[in-house]
Amino acid sequence: VENVITFEHWPSVKQSGDYEFHQLPLLEIDGHKLVTSGAIERYLSRKYSLYPEDPYQAYLVESVIDLKNDQVNKFVFFKFTTKDEEGLAKWASTQFIDNLKLIEA
Repeated sequence: VENVITFEHWPSVKQSGDYEFHQLPLLEIDGHKLVTSGAIERYLSRKYSLYPEDPYQAYLVESVIDLKNDQVNKFVFFKFTTKDEEGLAKWASTQFIDNLKLIEA
């Protein structure tokens, strides 16, 4: 069941104690309440045998995840921290595109 929490309701929901680290997203599965998207992704990939056992293959998966996280952080920096729309547009049309090409390689 999907439960969408609006920005207005988040402060009261956060104080409920249901959200470890006071963070979203939250996934309830197997009697557990899991938070932080990266940890949830790793839990699900291991639960459903989608995570490589070979250390090098696991490294490759983790390197792509880290690159994705770097891109999200860069987006947040431009969009919300500095509110630099021009910088965001320049980054998105150059470095971001170049990094996506690296994943395809």
